[in-house]
Amino acid sequence: ANADASVINCMHNLSRRIAIALQHEERRCQYLTREAKLMLAVQDEVTTMTE
Repeated sequence: ANADASVINCMHNLSRRIAIALQHEERRCQYLTREAKLMLAVQDEVTTMTE
């Protein structure tokens, strides 16, 4: 797949900004940790319901 260099650069900058924001939120309030635990709990609940 060929993409224009400006598109690649834009996507690179966007992904870097998202990573910085996620790192900040993880340090500030453990956002990713809480969300991962929530997703695992929901998955466990759904799995239990279907058994």
